[in-house]
Amino acid sequence: MRQIPKVIEMSISINYDPDQNALYTNATGEISLEDIMFYYSEIEQIDFKPQYSVLADYSEANADLDLDDIANMTSRRYGISRGLGVIKIAVVAKSDLLFGLARMYQGMSDHKLFEVSAFRDRGEALRWLKIFDAPA
Repeated sequence: MRQIPKVIEMSISINYDPDQNALYTNATGEISLEDIMFYYSEIEQIDFKPQYSVLADYSEANADLDLDDIANMTSRRYGISRGLGVIKIAVVAKSDLLFGLARMYQGMSDHKLFEVSAFRDRGEALRWLKIFDAPA
């Protein structure tokens, strides 16, 4: 299994597994809109296969984002994924605040390009993505 690991300064790790066609993201600590936009610029450089899946695990993170920030995130995400079919994104968040933000992201995402769902449990998110041998 060939993997492309990358670590971003503000504690967002990126691991794209082309064999599974899955992007694994783990965020820890305090995450800002600037951090997420930098993350988007990093993943924009990955040569994804069509219809890839994303596990975005924010269970160890905190964020101070608002509705405008979520709108900026969804807008930026469209540019990254054009022409790649429907992308499945599972967001894992344990805190009530981040879970609520993930649900806002889910509601604001274009359902023709993205299938987004928020979860509190990583295992449940992986089952939804139909990934059964994900890295720990």
